[in-house]
Amino acid sequence: MNDKRIIVCIPTFRRNALLRNCLLSIGKLEVPDKHEVQIIVVDNDERETARLLCTELAAEISCPLHYFVQAVRGLSSVRNSLLNHALRFNADIVAFIDDDEQADPQWLVQHLNNMEKYDADVCSGPVRPVGSQLPSPSKKVYKTGSCPRHVSTNNVLFKTALITKQQLRFDPFYNFIGGEDFDFFERSSTLGNVHIRVEEALVYETIPAERNHLRYLFYRHFTGGINSIMRYRRSHPAWRAWLRFLPKIAGKLVGTIVYSLLACVKFNKMYFFTSVKKLANGLGCFAGLLNVVMERYRNIEVETDLSIKL
Repeated sequence: MNDKRIIVCIPTFRRNALLRNCLLSIGKLEVPDKHEVQIIVVDNDERETARLLCTELAAEISCPLHYFVQAVRGLSSVRNSLLNHALRFNADIVAFIDDDEQADPQWLVQHLNNMEKYDADVCSGPVRPVGSQLPSPSKKVYKTGSCPRHVSTNNVLFKTALITKQQLRFDPFYNFIGGEDFDFFERSSTLGNVHIRVEEALVYETIPAERNHLRYLFYRHFTGGINSIMRYRRSHPAWRAWLRFLPKIAGKLVGTIVYSLLACVKFNKMYFFTSVKKLANGLGCFAGLLNVVMERYRNIEVETDLSIKL
């Protein structure tokens, strides 16, 4: 019987130091019995800035490493390219991790063991920040085997039936606004696929200095609010979006006031950060209802090449 092939998919764009650490961590993974691992990197830079790095590391990493270029910019474009290449290499299981992350050595073992245990189609895991001075939602602990509310591509493993039999792909509508992964797995859920959380399948995200600011926290949750409206509007009329989200916006604004008061009374900065997140998300949702669009990924040129090794 042939081993099952796991294709680890990594999109990248001009972050070679981070990508190096990511690839080296994949090379150190414990490979489950009766499985083989291959890596596909798709560079979303037409200048092929990651080619030399991948060529060098291909000789150092024990599992095969393949490099391709997707010159058409966009989050969905590069992820769909990864899916297509994974099929070319006869993937049985597809895994996604971001280029600024490093996988725990037990990452795949934990995902696969629980995929079999719960007969799951999609397994998602936590992302732990390294170097962050701001609160992160990834610190919340979920029960392994529970159904996650959202699934993203920063730590996920799924069966190829999603992209072969069900023909799922990332929607180009989200190329520059983000949320393409939430949308992809929301459609997977509506098709009846079983999604589970695997709390033991850890990856670690390197947080650059420019993201350790209050303005970035506000911006992230503001654009997240806009994005949630845009995803909802893809399959619902505007009036339903207003009815659904106005009460949520009111609740977030009330929460902003409550947590701001708690921050003042208890001198607790975590309450303050929570109030900022609620305010930003509420304002973002309202902006989305007013058809405000922010293409936060369109004009990204170079991110800080911060290298933190675990």
